[in-house]
Amino acid sequence: MNHGCKHFWIITELGLQFGFYVIALKNSNSHRLFTSSLQMTDQPLRKLEFLHANGFPASSYQQLFKNFEDFDVHFVESLGQLDKGLPQDWESIADQVLSQMNSHQPSVGVGHSLGAVVLLYAAEQRPEAFTNIILLDPPLFSFGKRASLWLLKKFGKMDRVTPARTALRRREAFSSHQEAFDQLRKRSFFRKFSDQVLTDYVSNGFIEQADCVKLHIPKELEYHLFQTIPLHFSKSWKGLEGHLIFASDKGVLQHSDRNELRKTLPGFQQTAFNGGHMFPLEQPEKTAKIIRTLINLRD
Repeated sequence: MNHGCKHFWIITELGLQFGFYVIALKNSNSHRLFTSSLQMTDQPLRKLEFLHANGFPASSYQQLFKNFEDFDVHFVESLGQLDKGLPQDWESIADQVLSQMNSHQPSVGVGHSLGAVVLLYAAEQRPEAFTNIILLDPPLFSFGKRASLWLLKKFGKMDRVTPARTALRRREAFSSHQEAFDQLRKRSFFRKFSDQVLTDYVSNGFIEQADCVKLHIPKELEYHLFQTIPLHFSKSWKGLEGHLIFASDKGVLQHSDRNELRKTLPGFQQTAFNGGHMFPLEQPEKTAKIIRTLINLRD
């Protein structure tokens, strides 16, 4: 779990209702929330592909998803968790996403933090797969910061300025989901999570073992992803269009980063969100409202 950083920036990463029913269909690491109206209609639901932040399985965002009952919501439960081992970099995770998307294109793409950057790589490879691209506080830094990170990485000091070290030290098992909830509720990082959001995270972020519950996303993977944060941007991104929502309160993007992104992503409109980096989990209803507004603007 990412609880803060030093120096350059702060990354704090990681039934029946209203006439609709929701069925969760699981297939390995690929998940789908299929939402269908109880009233028969010939009009197909719009598709939405969601990509999560590092350390937070996609099912942790249930309180966000419930605001998209008129969408067919899909997601990869754990980005970068592959049978063949650790991914080479964030760009390589795009293949995992696009493979899972073969059955539901085109889609509105929404990504948070790690997921936002992976979404860019996926859209670069197959722009026709997305009708809209919405980035939620992506860790895309200015050239000066990336140059400094490159030097730190070269000398093996990357984890001193990213949440990587904290991720590696995090507790990976509890005796039960209840103990996990009780212990995490005491931590300042989760202070702004509602009980329901924290329950969703604990239920999906820890899987049952014989005598305990254990992290769904291995801390070694979370650490590796922080260590391989992109230091080079693709020139092809300039041809993409969409929206970038940045956190105005201790988000990952400072003013210098956002200014440079206006050149790197000239087709993206920037919108401020009054909250921290974890705003999709801390304020899911407000986040969903802004996302829906941006989708409607595009339509």
